[in-house]
Amino acid sequence: MQATDGAFVVINASDYADLEIVVLGLLAAENAGGSFLSRVGPSFPGVLAGLAPRPPLTSEVIWPAGRPPGHGLVVVGSHVGLTSRQIDVARRRGGLVEVELEVDQILDGRAPRHVTEVVARLAETLTSADALLFTSRNLTRGSDAAASLDIARRISDAVVEVVRGIRAAKPAWVIAKGGITSHDTAVRGLEIRRAEVIGQMLPGLVSVLRPVEAAPEMVGVPYVVFAGNVGGDDALAHVIDVLRGRMQMPA
Repeated sequence: MQATDGAFVVINASDYADLEIVVLGLLAAENAGGSFLSRVGPSFPGVLAGLAPRPPLTSEVIWPAGRPPGHGLVVVGSHVGLTSRQIDVARRRGGLVEVELEVDQILDGRAPRHVTEVVARLAETLTSADALLFTSRNLTRGSDAAASLDIARRISDAVVEVVRGIRAAKPAWVIAKGGITSHDTAVRGLEIRRAEVIGQMLPGLVSVLRPVEAAPEMVGVPYVVFAGNVGGDDALAHVIDVLRGRMQMPA
């Protein structure tokens, strides 16, 4: 109750028992008239709703009626070192055709033509294989914070345009890697407005949504929110394997 006027409360929880204690305090404070906005990971809402922890998702749980045909799309925007290592492991597993969104072309005025080319390559790839869309791995910065933000926005806009363009190819599933990438892909690229949370791919991590209100092509298509700096090196490969109907537990 001492957290007023937009003050932050940072919770350092090591297990679900800690979260249960925090939720009891939060509910008591709300009953006493407090109002709080929670910015949290996927473990917290389950405790807040009184749901028991469930095991990581399998292909059978994601598609109870059977996995549909078709191939999936992985969209990578995160540049943290862990993401790069996760991409490397996924590459070694095989079955991914890589398509690069070249930042230089986005920034030098060739964006419309380059986006069209990338969409065409991805659409062709999805007819026979899973596709990995990634932005150039060399991180481009501006001369100051404002210039760097403008670069990031232009790259994000290009990613969104590619995702919009690829909807017609109807990917069987979509993974978005990176916090901002996950948000922009969902809200701007796939136009998701409401979705059902199916569960998590890893214990307490990597949520899977089933869009209910979205672009018509994407309603019901599993959408995986995969933050940049979470999981082990083989976490991305594991998630892809599950969506392919395989099961290889991460180390």
